[in-house]
Amino acid sequence: MKLQIKSYLKANIWVLLTLTILFFLMFLSLYYLSVKHINLLIIIIEVLFGVMALSIIFFMVLSLNTYNKGSIKWLLIKPLKIFNNLFYPMLNIVSNIIRIDKEQLKLYFIEINNILVQSQKKKFCPKDILLLIPHCLQNSNCKIKITNQVTNCKKCGTCNIGELLHLSEQYGVIFHVVSGGTFARKIVFENKPKMIVSVACERDLLSGIQDVNNIPVIGILNIRNNGPCFNTSVDVNKVEEVLKSIII
Repeated sequence: MKLQIKSYLKANIWVLLTLTILFFLMFLSLYYLSVKHINLLIIIIEVLFGVMALSIIFFMVLSLNTYNKGSIKWLLIKPLKIFNNLFYPMLNIVSNIIRIDKEQLKLYFIEINNILVQSQKKKFCPKDILLLIPHCLQNSNCKIKITNQVTNCKKCGTCNIGELLHLSEQYGVIFHVVSGGTFARKIVFENKPKMIVSVACERDLLSGIQDVNNIPVIGILNIRNNGPCFNTSVDVNKVEEVLKSIII
C-alpha cells in the first residue's frame, strides 16, 4: 500500500474515533444532566453524528477509489472537491497531533486534485494557461534575474528554466518564475488564467491549489536532490505531457 494511502486512511480513522468519543461524551452529559426534551436532543445528536460519520466514510471510499483508478465520474467531481476542501483542515489538525506523515498526506490530496481536474477533460487556449515555476529551479550560481522577465534566461542548460521557457514558447502558454506565494497570487490576479500548471513542493502546491479554488490547477512536484528551496529540478517531459493534455 502506498504511503499516501496509509497516511490518508490513518488520518480518517483518527477523525472518526475522535468524533465517536465526542459523541459519547455529549451523550453522557445530556443523559446525566437535567435537560428538558433530552430524548429529542439525543435523537438529533444521533442523527447528526450518523450523517457525518456516513458522509466521511462515503467520501473516504470514493476518494480512495478515485486515487486507485485515476479517474472519477463527472457527476462526483464537484462533491468530492467540496468535501476535500472542507475536510482537509480537519485531517491536517489530526496529523499535527498524532504521528502521520504530513508530506504524504499532502501528496495524496495533490494527486486527488490532479485527477479531479484531468477527469473534467477540459481543453484551453494556450493564452489562458499559466505555467508557474518556483525560483528555486534556477541555478544558484546564475546571476540573471528572471522573476520579473523570464525571457532574460540564456538557456545555458545548467537548470530546467531554459527548457521550460522553450516549452512555453513552443506551446504559447504564459510562463512566470515566482519567488513565493505572494508573488504567485499577484501573477494569477494580473493574468487571470483559466488553467494553471504549477511546479512546487508539497506545501506550496497544496496551499496554492487552495488559494485559487475557483481556477483548476494541476500540480507537479519538484525534485529536491539538494534539499528544499535550493537548486531543485523538475521532470520537463511530465510538464510537457500535462500541457499537451489540456491545450486545444
